[in-house]
Amino acid sequence: MTDHPILHILKQAGDWTSVGLILATFASVLPSIASLLSISWFLIRLYDRWKYGPIARRAQLTDD
Repeated sequence: MTDHPILHILKQAGDWTSVGLILATFASVLPSIASLLSISWFLIRLYDRWKYGPIARRAQLTDD
């Protein structure tokens, strides 16, 4: 069976659609990653303040 010219065009369109869907999925996940990093940073800072206290932490920062 010989390939019809339209089949080649449809295969290329399907390939680009797949690439577009992969990029759209990646773009939709980026805000979730950013919020996860933000929450993690907040919890690390909260733990740091709980463990060392705000006064001790300020003293460490001003000693340098």
